[in-house]
Amino acid sequence: MRLQHCTKIVFAAALLLYTVNVYAFSNNQERIQYSADQIAALAKKVERAGAARGARVFILSRVGRPPAELPEGVNFTHAAFAVYSRIKTSDGRTVPGYAIYNLYQDDETPATSNLVQDYPLDYFAGVHALRSGVIIPNVALQKRLLQVISSDAYQKAHNSRYSVLSNPNDLRLQNCTEFVVVSAN
Repeated sequence: MRLQHCTKIVFAAALLLYTVNVYAFSNNQERIQYSADQIAALAKKVERAGAARGARVFILSRVGRPPAELPEGVNFTHAAFAVYSRIKTSDGRTVPGYAIYNLYQDDETPATSNLVQDYPLDYFAGVHALRSGVIIPNVALQKRLLQVISSDAYQKAHNSRYSVLSNPNDLRLQNCTEFVVVSAN
């Protein structure tokens, strides 16, 4: 019952997605190759959107497949948590920013997945559209999500049996979107 309630909350929130940019495609729907600067601009725009709203944690999404391949009404293919953090740079400085906590399909074993922590630039690398959806939960839910992400419950919510298509009411297989829903439960 709790999972169904959480699913309803997450999908209701998805209706309120804050879109931070628009599709960028050529006329024949082929993927445009984005420069590192374009990806960085999107990543920074998403970070600024979260920071401007005081988000300690938010749910973000990206377009990981060509939109022409997506079913009608599906705008994003990947979801993850962005957590406000102190990030150590390669030159040793510590700066504020968002770390991305997400589930990725394993490159060598596609039927499995791994939990990964990376950063917005990594998360948006290879997108098929310069577009993201952002859901910023209320403060109470942000606190709850932070507790889960920093606990064993986060790891326990992960089912490494991966499927591109997954159903949060059937826990045999899991993808990133289902993981976000299950983790928020």
